[in-house]
Amino acid sequence: MADSPLPGKFSLQWSVVDTAQKALSCDRIDGVTMTVLARNLAVDGGNTYPFSCSTGMGESELLVAGTYKLDFELGSAAFGLLATAPQQSSVVIEPGKVTQLEPVVFQVEATGALALNLSAGAGGNCAAMDTISIALTHASDGACEPIVLSVGAGATSGKPASTYTINCAAPTDVPCIETDQLITATAVASDQYTIRLRGKKAGTLCRTNDDTIRVPPLGMTLTRTLNFASTGATDC
Repeated sequence: MADSPLPGKFSLQWSVVDTAQKALSCDRIDGVTMTVLARNLAVDGGNTYPFSCSTGMGESELLVAGTYKLDFELGSAAFGLLATAPQQSSVVIEPGKVTQLEPVVFQVEATGALALNLSAGAGGNCAAMDTISIALTHASDGACEPIVLSVGAGATSGKPASTYTINCAAPTDVPCIETDQLITATAVASDQYTIRLRGKKAGTLCRTNDDTIRVPPLGMTLTRTLNFASTGATDC
C-alpha cells in the first residue's frame, strides 16, 4: 500500500484598511478573529483556521496536501462579520512544505453613530444641574474626538434642539440637557472612547460621568443612556 502523502501548511499576512485605504488597527473596529475557510477541491466540506486579528500574520495547522479554495473573514465578538477578502482559488498545498499565500486585505467601514440620553435620576437632569459640558477622548491615547453633537428637542420637557461642539481642552458649559433630549452624531470614527460629562449648579460641580463607550463600525449605532453620579458637594 502506498504511503499517504505528507500534510502541508499555509502561511499568510493580512491587514485592515478603511474605505479610504488608510490602515486600521484591529482594536479600532473590535476586530478579534481572522478566519481562513479552506476547502480541498478533491473532497466535500472544508475546515476553518482561526487567527488573532492583531497578529497580522500566521501559519496554519497541518492540513491534507492538495488543491484548495480559500476564503477569508474578519470577525468581531461584539459586531459579528466585519469584512471578507477576495477568495484565493487553486492554491496548491504541497506535502511537507509551508505554502505562502497572497497578502490578504480587509476593507472595513470604520465609522458609526451615537444615540445617547443623559440621566441624573428621579426629578430630571435640570433639577440637579443647570449646565452640562461634554468631552470625548480615545481610550487608547487620550486624543480628543472634536465632533459636533446634535441635541434633539425634548418632547416632554419642551427644551429646544441645539448642537454641541466638543472641545476637550476647554469643554463648553451649555444649558442643561434633559433626559428626553436625544444626543446624536453620525460618521464618528469607530473606537473605544471615554466620554466625560460634567454637570454644574450655580457654578458648583454636582454631577459627573466618565463612562467608556465603543462607537461601532459598519455605520451601526450605539444606543445608550449615560447615568450621572453625584459629587456629594454641599451646594448641590
